[in-house]
Amino acid sequence: MSKLIDRLAVEYRSLCDQYDAVLSTCDVENRDPDPVEAAQLDQLRSEMDPLGSRLMELKETEDRRWAAVRAMSDAPAGEGGSGLVHVRSEPEVYHQGNQGELSFFRDLLHAQVDGDPECRSRIDRHRMMNRAAATTTTGTGVIPPTWLFNEFAMLQHGARPWADTLRRVGIENANPVNIGKQVTPGAAPAAQAGENTAPADGSFNASIITTQPVTYTGKVDVSRQLIDGSNPSIDGLVYADCMGAYNELIEQAVVSAFEAASGFAATITYPGTAPAYTNMFDAFVDGGASVNKHRKMPAHAVFCSIGAFAFLQKMKDTAGRPLMVTGSAGGPFNAYGAAATTQVLTGVAGEAVGLAIVPSWAGVDNHLYVLKVDDSLLLESSTFNFRYEEVLGPSTIRLGVWGYAAPVIGRYPLSIAKIDAGTTIPAPQEAEVEAEGTAKAKK
Repeated sequence: MSKLIDRLAVEYRSLCDQYDAVLSTCDVENRDPDPVEAAQLDQLRSEMDPLGSRLMELKETEDRRWAAVRAMSDAPAGEGGSGLVHVRSEPEVYHQGNQGELSFFRDLLHAQVDGDPECRSRIDRHRMMNRAAATTTTGTGVIPPTWLFNEFAMLQHGARPWADTLRRVGIENANPVNIGKQVTPGAAPAAQAGENTAPADGSFNASIITTQPVTYTGKVDVSRQLIDGSNPSIDGLVYADCMGAYNELIEQAVVSAFEAASGFAATITYPGTAPAYTNMFDAFVDGGASVNKHRKMPAHAVFCSIGAFAFLQKMKDTAGRPLMVTGSAGGPFNAYGAAATTQVLTGVAGEAVGLAIVPSWAGVDNHLYVLKVDDSLLLESSTFNFRYEEVLGPSTIRLGVWGYAAPVIGRYPLSIAKIDAGTTIPAPQEAEVEAEGTAKAKK
C-alpha cells in the first residue's frame, strides 16, 4: 500500500509543479493566462482532482490499517507465532551501546534453534529495519547489524618478506622473459709473453635464461543484495582477501624457487663435521665468505623460516646468555647479533654478523640462505582487481584479482650460499589452536 501511495504522490507532485510553473510565469509577466495556458491549466486540474482524491482515500485507509496493527501488536502471541511487529522511528535493535545486553548472533541462534519468541521478535524488528533479502545462508533475509562490520575479522594471510626483499622487475604479460647470461670470460687477459707478442686469445660465450611468468588469478561470485546492503562495502573485503591470497602465492613461489635452485657458492652443513659449528652464526660467517669469494661481492642477508629465526633467538653461550640480544636483554655479552627491539611481523627481523635476517612463514625450517639479494629478481606485473556484473545474471556480481609473476634465482647462483641443517632445527613450540565453533552459546 505504501509503495502505491508513494508512486501516486510523485505523480501528483509532478502535476502540481507544472501547474505552479504556468502560474509563476504569468505572475512574473504580470498578466492573465493566455488561451493556451488556460487550456493547459484546465487539463492539469482535471488530472490533479481525481488523483488528489485517490491519495486522500488511500492515506485514510493506510492510517486505519496501522492503527489496527498497533492495537494487535499489544495482544499476546498466538500459538506457533509471535505478535505483529511494526517499526516506525526508533533506535536500532542492535548497536554498540547495548552489545553487552543484546547479541544479534545469540538471538539468531535461539530464534532459529529454540524458537524463543523474544529473540524472534527482535530479529524480526531488525529485519524490517534493514529491508534486506537473501544475504546470508544462516537466516534468509537476515543480515548482521551494520556496526558489527566495523570490526570485521578478515581471514589471516601471510606477508611476502622474501619476495619484497628481492629486486623487482616489472612485466606486463605472461610472455616468456629471456635474460642473457655470460658463461665464460671474454678477453681472458694474461701476462704478455714478450714485447710485441700477440695477446692471449679469449672467447665470449653467453646463454639465455628463459623464465615463464605464471598467471595468478581468482574470482568470487557474490549476490547483488550483499554488495548493495553491506557496510563497509563487501567488494573491498573480497578484494583484500584476494590480494592476501595472491601475496601468499608469490611468497610460496619465491621460496620454492630457492628450494629448486642449484649451483650455489657453497652448501654448508650445520652443525657439520668439518668444521663442526658450535652455533649457527659461525655458519653465517662462512656462508658470507663463500658468497664474497665466488661472487666477488659481499652478501646482504639471511633468508630463513620463522622456526629458524626462533632457533637463533634461543641460542645461548655456556653461561646461558643469549647470542642474539634485544634491547631488553641487558648488555650484549658475547653477542653475535641483535633482534628487533619490537616484534616485527614482516621484512627484516634482526641482524647477525653484519647480515640482515629475513624470516618467512613459508620458509623451510632447516634450509637457510645467505645471499646478495639484488642478484635475484622477481618478475611481477601490477595486479588489478576486476568486477563484472550480470555475468551469471542480474543477481550475481563477480569480483577477482589478476597478476603475472615469476622469480629468477639463476642469474647469479654464486651469490647464494645454502645452509642445510638437516633435522637440527626443531619446529618452534606452539600453543594448540582452538578449533572454531567449539565455544557453546549460553542460554
